Amino acid sequence: MVSLIPALILCLSLQTAQAPAASEVDPAIQAVVRRFFETQQAEDVQGYLALWSATATRPQAAQLRFIFEAGDDLFSDITIVSATITGNTARVRVTATRQRTDLQAKRPDGKPRVFTTRMQQALALVREGDAWKIVREGPPADELAAALIETEDPELREAILASEPALVNARLVDAISRRADALAQVQKYKDAQAVYERSLEVAQAIGDRKLEGRALQNVANALYFQRDFSRALTLYQRRLDLERDIENGEGIASALLGVATIQYSQFEYGAALQSYREALGIQETLGDEVQVSTTLISTGNVLYLQGDYDGAIADYRRAEEIKRRYFDTAGAATALEGLGRVYSAQGDYAAALLAFTGVLHERRARSDAAGQALALQGIGEIHFRLGNTEQARAAFEESRTSYESIKDVGSAGRVWQGTAVNELAAGRFPDAEKAYASSIKLCTAADDGECIARAQVGLAFALAAQQKYGEAIAWYQQSILSFDALKMTDPSARAKIGLAEALAGSKEYIDALNQASLAGKMGVELQSDDLLWRALVSQARAERKLGRPADALATARAAVLAVERMAAEALDRPGQAVPRDTSAAYATLAVLQAEAGDARGAFTTAEAMRTHRLRSDLAANERDIARGMSEAERAEERAFAAELTTLFVRRDREKALPKPDAARIEKLESAVEDAIGRRNAWRAGLFTRLPELEIWRGLAPPATADDLTRLLD
Repeated sequence: MVSLIPALILCLSLQTAQAPAASEVDPAIQAVVRRFFETQQAEDVQGYLALWSATATRPQAAQLRFIFEAGDDLFSDITIVSATITGNTARVRVTATRQRTDLQAKRPDGKPRVFTTRMQQALALVREGDAWKIVREGPPADELAAALIETEDPELREAILASEPALVNARLVDAISRRADALAQVQKYKDAQAVYERSLEVAQAIGDRKLEGRALQNVANALYFQRDFSRALTLYQRRLDLERDIENGEGIASALLGVATIQYSQFEYGAALQSYREALGIQETLGDEVQVSTTLISTGNVLYLQGDYDGAIADYRRAEEIKRRYFDTAGAATALEGLGRVYSAQGDYAAALLAFTGVLHERRARSDAAGQALALQGIGEIHFRLGNTEQARAAFEESRTSYESIKDVGSAGRVWQGTAVNELAAGRFPDAEKAYASSIKLCTAADDGECIARAQVGLAFALAAQQKYGEAIAWYQQSILSFDALKMTDPSARAKIGLAEALAGSKEYIDALNQASLAGKMGVELQSDDLLWRALVSQARAERKLGRPADALATARAAVLAVERMAAEALDRPGQAVPRDTSAAYATLAVLQAEAGDARGAFTTAEAMRTHRLRSDLAANERDIARGMSEAERAEERAFAAELTTLFVRRDREKALPKPDAARIEKLESAVEDAIGRRNAWRAGLFTRLPELEIWRGLAPPATADDLTRLLD
């Protein structure tokens, strides 16, 4: 037969040996021990099972028969080493010599092989009436670990440890940790935390500081997964101090990674990067390339969030190369996914598409449905930005199907929104309406408030585009309530502008004016000219319909001023222009001026709109308009553009973080101002030498009515 706990095949033959202190052991316990071996030797399935408590998880009869049929075992020199009784429970440690005849393994002469070993066994017992019954069996360290885990009273745990001094060692710490690991693997982090704390007690009891450090890390990890960041950080710091004290580089790096993870989770990206890099330096010194590659992915993630795209690309690429060298294809795909995000943020969509496609191939090879869904979602977004609406639609659909296959309804709901936006861009408004409705359903099932709100406002827009104003108004109102509940001010203000337009479409101009006015005030509070001009245009249109031409003119002029501020700021950002739809502000003002009989004003505004749209069209490719420029001048312009673009991205990303670093923002603001000054001075010199270049790039001022008069004269 096979002993059930060491998981080795055992077949028994019983020869009883008296324990040295048998007279001190409860005879009933001695009887249980004797029968434990007798029934296995006799291959008595029912007799063996009868020894077990009805409350215990007993072996299956079929399992026992399979084990018994594998061979025969003989036991001799059976000795009860210790027997500890606590109330109605007992722990017994036994040693025995096992002689196994393995029927599966044959000697050259065809006879079964015989193996003789000295084994240790532990039994956990519970008193049921007048009899002792088995609750568990296993190696002594495992049984002691189970007893410590189950004992809530700290004093009783100390007594248990004192009763088994020979077992209080590193193996016991490992036995307890394995129990906790099993709980963590099924995401029972609170239960795992309690068990890891037992391993910490034992590590401290035996005075092994390395084991103590590992136990601290395990407890901290369990707290992290429960999102108890404060207590987790305290324990990571405790381990860091301990490991520094004993000069254990591996432990220092591990603790630093824990600290960095907490800092990252709490949006303290600057501090997290510093901790990650300190850990990385130690890993480099230790030559641990596997850990180096994992930490590089973490530093790449932080650099991406901070807008340091070149740094992120370097770390992701190096991580991918190391992962592939060690045949960690899943890790390499994670690094490649990071590269895809960076390339997408840079506008290098071809490189991003290539990266996400590589991720998809790897995750298909591993049948990773969640990974496939995420990669396909990225591919769909890239195709959408490239204007490939059909490819985007197919990728989103496949992504959504993968999410639904793993019952991730929240992510599936968000992908439906990607599909909906794609349908809007393609002019398929009924399809967009259906997609948003599906998104609302799934996001509601996932209880994802932000996802619900964004789907609601999207559905309202799709309905308004089909002139279903009544339904659109209802959904805009619902989305505003949702955004307000989430304290998302900017989306709420934009939904109010959409509501104003839908109300105007329904000829409810007073209500439209009120909503646009509210949105405009929110734009001022948020210091968002993009939000402000849209609200002002909507307000001017409502005022026009209400027969308030003077108010409408004043409001439209304010909208144009907001757009002009945006355009002036865009001039400092190489290759950037304001959104094309900002021309609506000029168009609204020009119409109002014409209706008021101000032909000169209408002409000037129309000409300003033409110049504005021309600049919007040319800005992205202005450096290609280079007639007359030398190669040195073109290189210098590219250098200015790269410097400014990088600085703006880093500044804007830092400002958008949940916990922006004020000192870093101030430093970046200063660097931006300096770079703008140097670029403007250089560009002024260029346009002095090549005045036509300023006109060709759409930077010349618009014509006015006076210019028209002079031209006609």
